[in-house]
Amino acid sequence: MKRYKIISLLVLLVICLCLVASCRNDSVNNESTTASGSSDEITEKTSINLTKENISSFTIVRPEKCDSATVSAASSLKLAFGECGLDIKIKDDWARKEEDVPTDTNEILIGITNRSESQEYSSGLKCDDYVIAATPSRIIILGGSGSATQNAVEFFIKKYLSDNDPALTLDVGIISTHAGEYKRSDITLFDKSISEYEIVIPNNADAITKHAANIIADKIREESGHVINIINEKNASSIPHIRLLYSSDNLSDDEYSFEKDESGLTVRAGKRTLLYASRELISSLSNENQGNASITPELKVKKMSLPSYPLHSSLDGKTPVAMCDQLNKKAVIFDLDAKDPTSKDAVIWEWVPNGSNGFSGAGFNYQIDDIKLRYSEILNTYIICVSSSGGFMGIAEYPSGRKIWETNASGYGPHSIDYLPSGLVACALSGNGNTEKNEIRLYYTDKNGNLSSKYISDELVSAHGVHWDNEFGVLWALGGNEIVAYEISGSPEKPVMTRIEGFGGKISAGGHDLSADPNQNGIFWFSNSSVNHFNKYENKVISNFDGRNVINAKSVKCICVLPDGRILRTAATNVFKSHNTDTLAVFTKNESGTFVKTEYVFSDRAFYKARAFYLH
Repeated sequence: MKRYKIISLLVLLVICLCLVASCRNDSVNNESTTASGSSDEITEKTSINLTKENISSFTIVRPEKCDSATVSAASSLKLAFGECGLDIKIKDDWARKEEDVPTDTNEILIGITNRSESQEYSSGLKCDDYVIAATPSRIIILGGSGSATQNAVEFFIKKYLSDNDPALTLDVGIISTHAGEYKRSDITLFDKSISEYEIVIPNNADAITKHAANIIADKIREESGHVINIINEKNASSIPHIRLLYSSDNLSDDEYSFEKDESGLTVRAGKRTLLYASRELISSLSNENQGNASITPELKVKKMSLPSYPLHSSLDGKTPVAMCDQLNKKAVIFDLDAKDPTSKDAVIWEWVPNGSNGFSGAGFNYQIDDIKLRYSEILNTYIICVSSSGGFMGIAEYPSGRKIWETNASGYGPHSIDYLPSGLVACALSGNGNTEKNEIRLYYTDKNGNLSSKYISDELVSAHGVHWDNEFGVLWALGGNEIVAYEISGSPEKPVMTRIEGFGGKISAGGHDLSADPNQNGIFWFSNSSVNHFNKYENKVISNFDGRNVINAKSVKCICVLPDGRILRTAATNVFKSHNTDTLAVFTKNESGTFVKTEYVFSDRAFYKARAFYLH
């Protein structure tokens, strides 16, 4: 009996201990689901709710400084909420100090804002990736780039707002992710992933340096999706860098160098060579091989190497000038140094696009307005580029004249044309006075590498000139009141044309012709209401230049320079048509250093431009 009582007491003790333990566990669980140690039982929020009643407490927040795609994404989301009957405001994330950044407000974060949630979820995102997530008080929508953020917003709208339901409930945590497709999973520099690097530029970096940094960052992003930050020297961190610097020490104006140091790579160059050096640095990424890649610069001083070709043998011993003869509806090449340049004996070559050389000639008429000589490494031949205000644009083999490509843009007024080393064709279309039809076009190739009639374009008021710049690797264009430049990226089948920030500048009205000076690095000649220089290194117009008082004139349709320094000018004198002339003015510097004008009158011709027929 005694033994039985002892056993009963032990069983009772075990039961009591279990009850106590159970009470302690319940106490712990209650503490994890109550707010701020309150004894009140509160269930932790596992979702975020947006309703007509509480939407006024939410704000769409975007970065203070962001691209147009992110701005557009925020606006699109506001509009979508409005269509659901929900009125929501937009603001940027500006805060006076870091500690002033709000942490507990109801917000929808668009792009990489200064909020901690944006920073957390943006980590590791490549340029085409995006993520949509939620906390109890915030919705986070962001991508590795502005366009990816825009895609994320479009997905969010389609998924959650397309039925115009004014009530939205989302679970806390990651809601949706998207991973982009990239040619390479990684790129390395000095055995480190390029994602570990930043690009460092001087605090007072000019437009050339900024663009050089963008060339490198954009190519890395295009190939691998890695987004590389470009920062000023004062904000540089301790992580590996690619540093871009101007340097005149031991470098000539056509030299540059790649130098390895403790923290990464330094590119030293001048204004002539920095863009060239930056393109060379990432040139190995353009090959077709998939998978990982390595940037492997030669660590030494190097010289810029630009393509150079002799004149075609048919032009040996001559000074060829290309005339846009609108009266006789033809292109004419004549020898300026012939005994009589205005005679028929001085004519080297004439050309009309017709059935005999494979052209339809549609839109050519009597309005030929530009001719350029180029050499195509892709086609392994000399070519001429010709445009006509009537709509014709064409590329022909020189000197056979056989058709390579043509298209017609009737009503758009093509005024200038050039051929790019990649095989693309750029054209300036003035609109012939129609402001809805003035643009720069870039015609691209089909999958077989043949030029097509497909193009991309950018609006440019009264577009009149285009010129491909081998030194910078950019396309310059002249409009009625400005000079601009374009970076051409992508592939010949799918090119991208992007206007370069900080390049070019405003000019007075009436822009008509743009040409590079073969004897002065960085100098363009252009005509508008007068004749001026443009310095591409400094991005400024120069009105006071040697000989301006003699060379300057109104209604100048063509201004260019021969390799020997002579300057050619045509100015409208109302011959045949108001914009034509029969007179070519040639300016030559005499022994005293003064420019002297010689005029050649072509009594049986009326031309728009007379351009130096050289490769530059």
